Amino acid sequence: MSEHLDVAQIAIVIFFIFIALTIGGLVSEITKKIMIPYPAAVFLVGILIGSQFNNIHNHLLHRTVQAAFNIDANSNMTLFLPALVFSSAFNADIYIMKQQIMQIFVLSFPSLLISASLICLGLKLLLEYDDEYYSWGFAFVFGVVVTCTDTLQVVKILSNAEAPKKFISLVQGESLVNNCASMVLMLIAVNCARGDCDLLTVELSYGISLLLGGAFVGIMFGLFTVWWIRRINHNSILTINLTIVSAYVTYFVAESVDLGFRKNGLVAVITLGLFMSAFSKIRIRTEVEHPLQIFWQYTQFANETIIFIITGVTCGYKIFDQQSPYIRKQDYINTVLLYFYILLSKFISVLLLLPTINLYGQQVKMSEAILFSYSGTRGAVQLMLALLVVKEPSFSDQWSDIFLFHTTFIVILTMLINGSTIPLYVKFSGLCTTAQYRAKVRLNFLQEMKEQIEFKLNQMKEDYKQKTIDWNKVEFFSGLAETNRQIQQKDDKLSKKQLDEDNKHKKEKESSIVGRFQKLLKSKGLQDDYNDDDIDQDDIIETRDRFLMALKQTYWDLYSQNQCGGKAYNLLIESVRWDLDTVEGRMCSWDFIYNVFYSPIYMRFLYSLNKFPIIRRFSGDLLFDWVAMGYEVISTYVRAHEEMENMIEEFPINVNLKKKLSKESKENRTNAENFIEGYFYVSFPEIIKLIQTKKSAQGCLASQGKYLLRKYELGELDFQQFQKLKLQLNNFVCNVEDIRPIWPQISIHTKLKVLPLFSEFNDDLLKQLALQSKELLFDKDECIYREGDLARYFYIITRGRVNETSSAYTNYSISKDIGQFLSCHHIVLESTLYISQVLAASLVEVIQIEIELMVSLYKQSLYMQDFVWRDSIFSLSRFYPKELQIFSHVEREIIENILAFVVFKKYSAYTTVSFQAGILLQGRLTEMKQEKKEDLFDVNCNDGIQGPLLFPFINQTYTYQTETVCSFFLFDDNKKEEIMKLIQTERSSERRRTRLQTDLRVSVSGVNRQSFGFSYLLRPSKVNLDINDSKH
Repeated sequence: MSEHLDVAQIAIVIFFIFIALTIGGLVSEITKKIMIPYPAAVFLVGILIGSQFNNIHNHLLHRTVQAAFNIDANSNMTLFLPALVFSSAFNADIYIMKQQIMQIFVLSFPSLLISASLICLGLKLLLEYDDEYYSWGFAFVFGVVVTCTDTLQVVKILSNAEAPKKFISLVQGESLVNNCASMVLMLIAVNCARGDCDLLTVELSYGISLLLGGAFVGIMFGLFTVWWIRRINHNSILTINLTIVSAYVTYFVAESVDLGFRKNGLVAVITLGLFMSAFSKIRIRTEVEHPLQIFWQYTQFANETIIFIITGVTCGYKIFDQQSPYIRKQDYINTVLLYFYILLSKFISVLLLLPTINLYGQQVKMSEAILFSYSGTRGAVQLMLALLVVKEPSFSDQWSDIFLFHTTFIVILTMLINGSTIPLYVKFSGLCTTAQYRAKVRLNFLQEMKEQIEFKLNQMKEDYKQKTIDWNKVEFFSGLAETNRQIQQKDDKLSKKQLDEDNKHKKEKESSIVGRFQKLLKSKGLQDDYNDDDIDQDDIIETRDRFLMALKQTYWDLYSQNQCGGKAYNLLIESVRWDLDTVEGRMCSWDFIYNVFYSPIYMRFLYSLNKFPIIRRFSGDLLFDWVAMGYEVISTYVRAHEEMENMIEEFPINVNLKKKLSKESKENRTNAENFIEGYFYVSFPEIIKLIQTKKSAQGCLASQGKYLLRKYELGELDFQQFQKLKLQLNNFVCNVEDIRPIWPQISIHTKLKVLPLFSEFNDDLLKQLALQSKELLFDKDECIYREGDLARYFYIITRGRVNETSSAYTNYSISKDIGQFLSCHHIVLESTLYISQVLAASLVEVIQIEIELMVSLYKQSLYMQDFVWRDSIFSLSRFYPKELQIFSHVEREIIENILAFVVFKKYSAYTTVSFQAGILLQGRLTEMKQEKKEDLFDVNCNDGIQGPLLFPFINQTYTYQTETVCSFFLFDDNKKEEIMKLIQTERSSERRRTRLQTDLRVSVSGVNRQSFGFSYLLRPSKVNLDINDSKH
């Protein structure tokens, strides 16, 4: 019998849920015709039902209403809270929000503490509630609860009011973090109100542990959900199922499962939603995204409706039906006063924090600060927190009733007053700066639509002259009359305002000195008809708005042609909205996209994950998805702007306006092209290669799909054959989408083994070298080492590109890529300071080795000495232009080609050396003297010869004796002509003529003998003389 009653009670609860949804559907239709927000209307209906509880005589309805306020508060939280907060977080614009992260945290935690404290003081000191109603602890609990805002309602209201997108994102982010902070702070405050409060440090650590523990649980479930979504993203049912299961399981685990640390379910679910918004949306297919959005929209509607009905029934029953003895008439007046005081306290907290907020990100104006304070409508989350407090058994009925009474009416007042007046404030405060210009665009659209309708009607009248048609009714049903009415209505609204603004601008312009001067020029006929100053600012804004609307259509065309995916399309549309929000300034959508995909913190996070074998594959997938998304978005961005720049020429606008729009678009496009070529291509070449391979394969498969559909439509394939081939094609599509690059953790030892520099060293030595080396990661524009710093390290580039420059030598600028070396010349230099600066031009990964260790290896291997000298020649030719003369003006490629004709030689002391031509790199030669012959190059060696020194090609052999160990680059005598040709090709005609007028005979005594510096004895020959002629 009891089992039957339990089942009946469950059935009653289920019946109540469907009754609530039915009421919600009816109220939703009613609120479309009246100026009352839907949540407020549903809440009032719930209060009305609860207040008439004892007057309900129908047994079934009586039990149904009773089931509403008998539902446990924790059950309410478990049933309805996860879906509400998850959907809010999952639909957050994470790309804009991450740029406002510091502002969001400042507005959330400190603002919550200040507002709650001010409300607590107001209850006790201004409204003079004694401890029977509000103790200090209980008053602070109330302050925390009423400061919690409803994310869903705030975002809906601001979006409908056409508030700026960046401001909506800021409010949305603050509301989500505010919910987390409110929940944790409420739990601490409830403990204090019950008398269970410990030391401040203990309570603070308790709150931090709840936040960190909840965030950890949310991230862990988020990682698993993102991994799973990639495997089922082609199935909309399974994707919807996974999202809702992950939200509820995350909340249940965080609230009910002992994991050995404290955690909070609300924090965990919001973290899960934000994590999935950042990482799973790019994995969900476009055809799955639409049903997923529809499902979560209905889930929001259903849960919000049920929560407001339940809370309304509870409030109506406890306060009105039972006629609580603790509610006085003065409390109704105090509630209204409390409503205004809560708004004031929120504004004070924002005003106090405004200087700190403006230190980070976009500046928040005073009008935005007021709207931020005013737009914090209360809703479902606040009501559930209130029910959690009210049903706390340790609180008295008096405390519970007054708490519920005040909370209920604060929610109603904020929804009715704030929700209804926020659009008016946005309109009259000027926050929606583009409203007037968009109204102009809409008016122009309606006028064009009217012309199209009239043109079509005229065509039809000509075709049907003999038909008995009532053309007046045709015009009515075709919407021509309605279009005329809308045009007249919008035109009347804009005309007066536009006239006032035109007169204002005209007076300001004429009253200015510049305006009077231009007027004088025009009267004298000295000014052209078209001038930049003649372009009205409104025309610029309206034209830019039209351009952006056309750009949105271009993005849609590219998306419909499968040139980009749904996620890329949505992000590109967000970039257009970013420009529309700032339409009074220059177009800066590239700044928005750049901030989305240039994320040094995220890259370091992925590289740190790659160190752990268990999740290495996952981090590789995240990296691939991030690069693939960036490549797809930016490449589509570039292509769309190219099309729009060509389309601008067709705009019927002023030439100056065309130039202005083209310039702004080209600036954004050029920056995008530089980023994709200088960052993505250089930082992730293997990923870009795989992405392009996948796109090519997907293009082939897409063409096969179109061909298959066309054959089916023509009847060449029956339905079964079509389905079979389509299934086979879908399998190929899934296989291509599942392709992921392998991101292995390659050891330093393995990387060193493949470098030619270390090819002669054995494996044991390389292992020891690897142990004493380390890998470093540098972000774009980060300095690897600075000029003038102590030269301690040698670097090997294993990823990316760097730019090396020197302030002392302005002609030195070089880019180095993967496999090249930094500070290689310091191995042979005695200088202990870096003589150049190196900046990362992209994401750069390097191996760092101590210079002293490299010097010790250098001394052990002739091959390494040869390699180091060859790699260092170009850098040193720029650092020592006097010593290297010709080569300080020769490009790097020419020097490398010349070095192909030299051989590295090293001689011990007191060895006789004979050669035709060469370069003394290091060491000293014994003093010798050669007979001076007519028309021959004269070498005088009274004081001996010390490297560096050049020995030119002449018609004799040089013979010297080494005084110390000497290193040479000796030239191949058979390659004289090739070497001279390389140098002469590089030199300009002007430089060659100047050189021919100088004396090419250089004595050894004229060489600047520096400890380090090089001079190649490759003198340019006269054009009309043989290179072997003794006269040169």
